[in-house]
Amino acid sequence: YTDIVLSGLLDALKRQKRPSALLYFSDHGEALYEDGETLGHAEGAEYKYMYDIPFLIWLSPEYRQSFPELSRAVPGYLDRPWQNSDLAYPVLSLAGVSFAGFDPRRDILSPSFMPQRRLINNKNYAKLFPIPGSPAPASQARP
Repeated sequence: YTDIVLSGLLDALKRQKRPSALLYFSDHGEALYEDGETLGHAEGAEYKYMYDIPFLIWLSPEYRQSFPELSRAVPGYLDRPWQNSDLAYPVLSLAGVSFAGFDPRRDILSPSFMPQRRLINNKNYAKLFPIPGSPAPASQARP
């Protein structure tokens, strides 16, 4: 179903022939037996695949032409550890909007981005799902 909705949105944006951007992320992930046991919506189990959700940014050819520097940088930014509670920052960046209190360290699309401590039900994501051999970002080091 999501594929049909996204396809329709992209088709509508393409017909506009103007600078456009589409951001999409799922409201939750889905467990597909990655651990050999869990299937479906396993939010209560604090299962990593419920919280690592798909995130997509699509930029129209017109947007890419109008904002070439940001457009070229976006693909390199998508694997950054980020939490969608900071969604306002990339949305404003894509729209070219800034304000006095804008914090580029919270903008996943900024060269100044700094990973923040991510929380799941007030628990530290880095502690729930540590990556072997990887130090937590400085802002995640606190308990």
